[in-house]
Amino acid sequence: MLSPYRVLDLTDERGLLCGRILADLGADVLQIEPPGGSSARRVAPFYRDDPTVDHSLFWWAYAASAISRCWNPCSMARIAPPSWSMRAM
Repeated sequence: MLSPYRVLDLTDERGLLCGRILADLGADVLQIEPPGGSSARRVAPFYRDDPTVDHSLFWWAYAASAISRCWNPCSMARIAPPSWSMRAM
């Protein structure tokens, strides 16, 4: 239904459900995270009670359909394109 659309998701844990719903309806959702990772990655409960960034079950559930990127605007040169890096999910 939303396959021709791309969504830029700049939300924290309070807005992840919206991005998940849009992705489930077919939109390409790009989740932008700060250099330290989204605060949603630190929301409990955690897989095997391991509170590391990649073990948040909350993150796994609500960001499952999104593509996650980390962007550091401070590392950009004045005329260079943004520096993107892939974050493991």
